[in-house]
Amino acid sequence: MKTIALLLMLLIVGGQGNSKKLATLPEVEKPGIILVKNGKLFIGDSTVKLHFYSMKDFRYVKQITSKGEGPGELKNPPLFTIHPNYIFLFSSKKCAYFTRDGDYDREFIIKNIRFNEVYPVKENFVALKPGMNKRNDSSYSDISIYTRTKDNEFEFQKEVYYLERPPDKISGGKRDYLVIRDYLGIIVQEDKIYIGDSSRGLFAAVFDADGREIHRVNLWKMDKIKISEEYKKYFMERIKRNSSYNIVKSMYNIIIPEYFPGFYRFAVDNGKVYFLTYLKKDDKREIIIADFKGSPPKRAYVPWVDNDAYINFSIENDKFYYIAENDEEEVWELHMVEIK
Repeated sequence: MKTIALLLMLLIVGGQGNSKKLATLPEVEKPGIILVKNGKLFIGDSTVKLHFYSMKDFRYVKQITSKGEGPGELKNPPLFTIHPNYIFLFSSKKCAYFTRDGDYDREFIIKNIRFNEVYPVKENFVALKPGMNKRNDSSYSDISIYTRTKDNEFEFQKEVYYLERPPDKISGGKRDYLVIRDYLGIIVQEDKIYIGDSSRGLFAAVFDADGREIHRVNLWKMDKIKISEEYKKYFMERIKRNSSYNIVKSMYNIIIPEYFPGFYRFAVDNGKVYFLTYLKKDDKREIIIADFKGSPPKRAYVPWVDNDAYINFSIENDKFYYIAENDEEEVWELHMVEIK
């Protein structure tokens, strides 16, 4: 009954206008995370470069970082966030600050704990740390607030969110490995912490800089999206092309679940949360838009880009920006479609 009620209250919005090409990006080799914010475009490249463009005229401003171990250099592609006063990058255990214009400022190495994600929030940091519970062989993800000491160690202050996953099943002497898993993500904006958890359906919560929950969006689980046999076949073929496939196969039972998780990724902008789901319509993907005030959610459709799930998107002012490859010219392009 809840599912039917939600479908009835969902407002169908356009979001299916023509995609508009904005710029050609010859500097980009293997794009990953992109972010459009306040007239600036940032593109993280898997070659460990972070590209900086102006959205006014799509002028290439500069390459912010590169591969290496020196000041401002990183070993692995960074996660990054844009603060009004600086640009913050995190890679492995290095935290680096750059000015708003992309100039190197300072950095430090976290000495005592290894995190998957780290973001500054006011004078502290919010960080995601995975782990294993030896008592029951389950895994967990812990999102907590830490302070930084003078010796660059992180001291625990408060747990913000904790997610425990059941242990993987074991059959035939091998552990089952789910290749499509639930998503847990963090976004930090204006000293607020947003957390999205697909294991709870369409769920996102916002916390203040001290880790106190302010609001949440908790849309009950809608009809589950079944993973088609065609998609399973495509996904397995893709896995088999990986050079480490034989090693993984010898150690794990590769399992594709029956249903997709609640959503693939989420974004936050202007007090609204955007859930990018796995539902496909023609060549577009469903996006559910909600806010933290309890207004009825809306549904739109945005470009799928490829037959595979992707993270190359950013949302600002109800505009969906994404990276697509021009196969004929072998160059990446920035596109935009309005979510109406």
